[in-house]
Amino acid sequence: MEIVCKDQLGLKLLYLFKQYDLSNFALLRTVGDIADTFYDKNLESIKEFMVIVQVNADMFLKLGQIIQVPNIKNKPETYALMLQYIALKNRYAKSFGQFQSLLGLLKDWEKFYNPLIAIRQEYPPEEFKQPLIFNEEIPGLAIYNKYESYIN
Repeated sequence: MEIVCKDQLGLKLLYLFKQYDLSNFALLRTVGDIADTFYDKNLESIKEFMVIVQVNADMFLKLGQIIQVPNIKNKPETYALMLQYIALKNRYAKSFGQFQSLLGLLKDWEKFYNPLIAIRQEYPPEEFKQPLIFNEEIPGLAIYNKYESYIN
């Protein structure tokens, strides 16, 4: 409940549940539990999600009323895609956070990398005698190059 209240969409969802006089949030818990069952399964294919939605059709139709799914979208494919999104988000939430941390570290690393490159360019080996350390590969450069496009 605390997590739901932190998000604007979560607050709207609580409002919609209140509008339908649903103080029991078992429906949301059930949808969450269903999404959790997909943690170790293939999330790329929508077929498994479709089966679950069809088995629980009444529950998803009720959810559709509550969250005001337009009639044109009120079909099993919509709910299967919602489940797939929730399952993917749950599976990769930790990885995404770690990736964001890596990007933060690379931004900090960039502050040291750019001056180092500037010094190397200002004092090329053809014109200046350089210490051996100038010829060593810069630590972290391969990782930086791999993720540079995500930083900016």
